[in-house]
Order: sequence, then C-alpha cells, then structure tokens
Amino acid sequence: MTEASERLNDELNQDIILQKMALDCLIKRKDANESNLDEVTCPIIWDGILCWPGTPAGILSSLPCPSYIVGFNPLGYATKQCMADGEWFWRPEANGTWTNFSSCYSNEMTDIIRRFPDIENVSLIRQYVPLMKAVSHIGYAVSLVTLIVAFCVLATFKRLRCPRNKLHMHLFVSFMFRAFTTLLKDSLFVKGVGLPTDFAMRNGESFFKEENNLNWQCKTITSLWQYFIMANYSWILMEGLYLHNLIFFAVFSDTSAITTYVILGWGIPVLFVVPWVLVRAFLEDTLCWTTHENPYYFLLIKGP
Repeated sequence: MTEASERLNDELNQDIILQKMALDCLIKRKDANESNLDEVTCPIIWDGILCWPGTPAGILSSLPCPSYIVGFNPLGYATKQCMADGEWFWRPEANGTWTNFSSCYSNEMTDIIRRFPDIENVSLIRQYVPLMKAVSHIGYAVSLVTLIVAFCVLATFKRLRCPRNKLHMHLFVSFMFRAFTTLLKDSLFVKGVGLPTDFAMRNGESFFKEENNLNWQCKTITSLWQYFIMANYSWILMEGLYLHNLIFFAVFSDTSAITTYVILGWGIPVLFVVPWVLVRAFLEDTLCWTTHENPYYFLLIKGP
C-alpha cells in the first residue's frame, strides 16, 4: 500500500469515527437534558471533533487531543471556555462556539476531514494549477496593455468621440480595472489568502493572524476585486442594452444620452457588493474574505 493510499484510508476511518462520536454525543446530550441541574452549566456539545461534557459556568474545560484526527498530537490538550452565563465561548467571526486546538496541531498541514477519492486527480490539480495561473496572469497583462492603448486612441482623436465610443471606453475601463485588481491581488496575497502582514511566523511556519479582525487592507482589496468583476459584467450588459435601444428605438443620438448607462453600469454592482461586504463584516468575518464557508452569502455577488 502506498503512502498516499494509507493516508486516504486513515482519513476515511477518521470520518467514520467522527460520525459515530457525533451520534454518541447527541445521545449523551439528550439524556443530560432529561435530568435537572441546579447549578449553571454549559451543556454537552459536539464541536465537530470532540464531545465536551457539561461544564460549570466560568470553568475552562480541557480534553486530550483526539488520536483519531490525522495530524493531531495526542499528548496535547484542547480547551473550551464555559462563560459565566452558562454558554460556551462564542466566536463572532466563526459564527459559532470555539474550541482551542492550538496545542493539538503537530504541523500546519493538519486536516480535520479530507476526502480524495481519486489521488491521481489531486496530483494533476497540483501540477497544472500553477500553469493555469501563469497563463491567466499573462492573459490579463496582455489585455491590460492592449486596452490601455485602445483607450488612449479613442480618447485622443476627436473624430472618434461619439456616444457609442464613449460607452466603449467605459467598458474598456471596467476590463482594465478587473485585470489590474486581479493581478494586484494575486501578486500581493500569500497563497491567495492574505497579505504578508496578515501572517505571523512561528517555529518556521506561517500562521494567519485574526486578532481583532484588523485585516482591513486585504479585505479592501478583495472587496474592490469583487466590485470590478461585477462592474465588468454590468458594462457588458450596458453595451447590449445600448445597442438594443439604438436599433429598436433610435432615440439615443446625443452625448448626454449615455448618462443613464454610465450611472447604471457603475452603480448596479454597488447594490450587490455593499450588502455582501456588510454580511461578511458582521456574519462571516473570516480571513480576508477570499474563502466562502457559507455559500449562501456568496450568492449575493455570485448570483447576479
């Protein structure tokens, strides 16, 4: 049996054990709810890895790190804080209770549950994703240069200044900003997660810093990136609407006629990106907003 196959087998066994322990924990919690407790305690809870017993208020509960999690150090201890009001410590950015597994990690590559039914596909992804990223960057760079040239040509020659070409210039700008923000994000972000200042080195390994969620620089870049992606699609729609109205209504002939399209082209994305920013800031303020733990929140900008 190869090393990859052994690891896959361990992870599948891990999944089976977790499912059984989750069921056992639910049974324990149900039995505990039927008994009356006079003191204020935090209830039995399953955090996805461990089943935490009922704990008196204000006590820091600890359990040995589970040996059934691939990569965990069984000699360490996980902790979970029971607050004074009888509720487990709640972490707003995770939108749930929080367990400290920091002493359980034997290395930064520890995974809770991973399923790779086809190891060959994983190796192919690792092999070709960097190549695809490089091709993407080259394409964006070439597009950015050619669009700048085209924009300068349209802006320089007065004979080319007409409502239709001005609309084209806005479309070019949307493509330019999309390419620029994509290249900026990919060049600045470490592993596509965040800026170098958002990481801390510990024992030669890098860890993302989430203290007080002060990673506003990387979140701003991510928000602008999402806005210009939507603005790009919005301007493609404006081009289509303009040509449709020009053919079927033939009323847009003066320069001021494109004002409505300009407002809609740059304004429509705001109606979707701003709510997404607010949702991420208050409901899912994790990392640099480059990951999407709740797919329904992402639909705010992905859906349109």
